[in-house]
Amino acid sequence: MSWKNLKIQGKFVLGFGFIIVLLIVLSVISIYNIQQIVSNAESVIAGNMLKSTITQREVDHLNWEAELSDFLNNSESSELHVQQDPKLCAFGKWYYGEGRREAERLVPQLAGTLAEVEPYHTALHESAGLIEQNYSVINAELGSFLREKMMDHINWKLNILNFLTDDDITVLSVHTDPTTCNLGLWLYSDNIDVIKKNHSDFNKIYDKLIPVHQKMHEAGAQFTDYIDSGEIVRATRYFHNEIEFYSSETLQLIGQMIVWHDDEMEKMTKSRTIFSSDTVPSLQNIQLKFRRMIEIVNENIMTEDIMLASGQAAEVTLLFISIIIAVIAIIVAFVLATAIIRPIIKCVNFAEQISTGDLDASLDIDQKDQIGVLCDSLRTVLGGFRDKAAIVEKFAEGDLTAEIITLSEKDGLGISLQRMKNDLNMLIGQIVTAVDQISSGSEQIAEASQNLSEGAASQASSTEEVSVMVNEISGQAAQNSDNASQARGISEKATLDAEKGNTNMGEVVSIMEKINGGADETKKIVKVIDDIAFQINLLALNANVEAARAGKYGKGFAVVADEVRNLAVKSAQAAKETSEKVEESIKNIQNGSNAVEISATQLKEIVNGSKQVSEILAEIAAASKNQDEGISQATSGLDQIDKITQENTGNAEETAAASEELSSQSLQLKGLVQRFKLVDSERAVPAPKKIEYRKSSFHQPTLN
Repeated sequence: MSWKNLKIQGKFVLGFGFIIVLLIVLSVISIYNIQQIVSNAESVIAGNMLKSTITQREVDHLNWEAELSDFLNNSESSELHVQQDPKLCAFGKWYYGEGRREAERLVPQLAGTLAEVEPYHTALHESAGLIEQNYSVINAELGSFLREKMMDHINWKLNILNFLTDDDITVLSVHTDPTTCNLGLWLYSDNIDVIKKNHSDFNKIYDKLIPVHQKMHEAGAQFTDYIDSGEIVRATRYFHNEIEFYSSETLQLIGQMIVWHDDEMEKMTKSRTIFSSDTVPSLQNIQLKFRRMIEIVNENIMTEDIMLASGQAAEVTLLFISIIIAVIAIIVAFVLATAIIRPIIKCVNFAEQISTGDLDASLDIDQKDQIGVLCDSLRTVLGGFRDKAAIVEKFAEGDLTAEIITLSEKDGLGISLQRMKNDLNMLIGQIVTAVDQISSGSEQIAEASQNLSEGAASQASSTEEVSVMVNEISGQAAQNSDNASQARGISEKATLDAEKGNTNMGEVVSIMEKINGGADETKKIVKVIDDIAFQINLLALNANVEAARAGKYGKGFAVVADEVRNLAVKSAQAAKETSEKVEESIKNIQNGSNAVEISATQLKEIVNGSKQVSEILAEIAAASKNQDEGISQATSGLDQIDKITQENTGNAEETAAASEELSSQSLQLKGLVQRFKLVDSERAVPAPKKIEYRKSSFHQPTLN
């Protein structure tokens, strides 16, 4: 089947199907490119996240190392808060969890480097445990201090011994208070609490040293007492038995503290050695491995620039394919539209020619689709119009016998022509019958006109007598109407004067109300003045109180306050008098307003009475006027009757002449309808009869 004879739906299916196939191809290519872009974006995002994770873990370990360093160098730090388990830090959780496996799936090249970083990471966190085990919070200067205090107590003992053995020394000066010597000041200070809190070994030595040190100084005090009493022998015996024992114990315990301090300093040195020899190198190796990981990720994961270039290439490809598909779609649409629109335009032009009445139009389209069927139908319609036009032409020539064939029950034009043929045959037949009846009726009209002329003469004389009597009654009614109109005018003037007085009285009432309102406002103002005077009086009283409190310094202010109070009292009195006057004025105004309202009410009653009188007179005047108008109309009617009577006499003659003319016209009408050829053609029109008309004269009366 050729493209020309293909059905319209087939053309649409082929055209739009081809376009849909092109769109599907474009969609598949677009989806593929979008999936590639999404895959690249996911790869870039995953790579960036992986690099971000590695960088963050590197920063975490740098912070971990900084916190460990601060713990070693800050003497106030007593607890280490860094994570010592390599599997529990953030990197350890990632390394021994799903994060590492995901990273190796994304970048398999990371597996070797990730395996290499494990021993360094483990050594790093284990070094923190070793540092904490060997770490000690101790002041490095404490050892020197203890050694100095040990020498002080040796000298304390030597001073006593020299006093006993050297006769040249006559004065003994030693500390006898255990809390005031240099060692005692330190033992009983707040600083010792920090050491006791952090070191249990020190507490044991400290607890032993306090009582021994105290007894040593107490023994020194007792020795001094013996010397002062002159008991030299007893003092010497006491020195060998007590002072030497307690001083030796004290020096021994101080020596234990020095040994303890040296051990703590050795631990501190060892922890710093671990930090520098184990922690720092492990961290450096971890940093190197982390940076190598980032390099591997950059080498094996698509970068943002490559992803952008790939997206731009996909964009150009899609744009090029879209342009090709758009051009092909436009060509297909143009071919499809041309195949459909061109025949339709010819059909439209053909229909327009038919609509203008051109029955000679032609349509040169020969195809088998729906448009071809439409063209055949239009040509059939044109043939039907031509047949109906031939029948109408016969009707115009007067031949009403032409045969009309209808195409179907819905052939409205054929049915209408058939109906018109039947109606015209019936109408012309009725016209022929009506012509016979008109001829007969014209004779009867002529006889009736003669009788009408005779009756009109007697009617005219009677009408003249009635007209004279009606004219006399009309004159009397006109005089009554004038008198009622004058009375009504006087009543209306009186009513207007009363209404003006009532209006003026209303204005007086309004003015009185305004005056009353103004008095109320004046009363309010006076009330405000009274309140102000009351407030001033209160202020003056308060000022007097304050002046009394001020004593002699407030005397001058008290005088001013008294004057203000006097003015306030006078203002209040004046306001009270003004208020009384205003109230009296309000009462007088109210009485005047009541009197004015009474007068206004009486004026309203007068106005209402005047209006009623005016309305009654208006009704009388209207009745008189209506009576006058009625009589005038009766007179005019009589004149018209007289005139009509005279005209009827003349019309009777004219009617007789018209009946003769009507008979002549009926003959002419019958000659016109004889040109029509009816279905029942044997019907004949009868010959017209001649009507004789006799004209009669009559007397036309004259009205005075």
